[in-house]
Amino acid sequence: MTQTSGLGRILRQTSARHGAEDWWTQRLTALALVPLTLWFCVSMLLTPAMNYFAVRAWMTRPWNTVLLVAFILVAAYHSYLGLRVVVEDYVHEAGMRIGRTLDMTRTCEELAEVAVNGFADTVAVDLLDEVTQGEDPERAGRQLRRTAVRGVGAGRLAPVGSVVTARDGTAQGQAPESRARASGRTD
Repeated sequence: MTQTSGLGRILRQTSARHGAEDWWTQRLTALALVPLTLWFCVSMLLTPAMNYFAVRAWMTRPWNTVLLVAFILVAAYHSYLGLRVVVEDYVHEAGMRIGRTLDMTRTCEELAEVAVNGFADTVAVDLLDEVTQGEDPERAGRQLRRTAVRGVGAGRLAPVGSVVTARDGTAQGQAPESRARASGRTD
């Protein structure tokens, strides 16, 4: 049994160069994508017809095949690196900050706080009125209760605790869940 501290175990498992290496790799893939994207766009514009046979003939030319495969691989790897950064920076942090209690209202407030700090200017969290009262959401109506509000334009929104009705012309009213509640069907 070793007597290593938790910090010592963590420092041995990670490398300080890992982050810098990913940063440089992402910059290099972005730099490689500039000429590849320009080549792809120009060559597609110069293709005489945009149908299956013309594109297939274009792809069978050796240089086009090599460059297209390079474009796809570099773009996929660049996307992977970018998404990994988003997950490491935001999803992990959000998971540590949201839902630490069983209190629904507190969880909604934590969700709004993480969203405003991470990527939104204004956030409003609305829950079905029945859910806020601890009832079964399957028999819920269309009435929503504002549970949390955060951000720059929070003063222009309905205050916390007010009833918000999902109208058909709004994003809430057009959501599949809202249509299912209104019609009573789940399909």
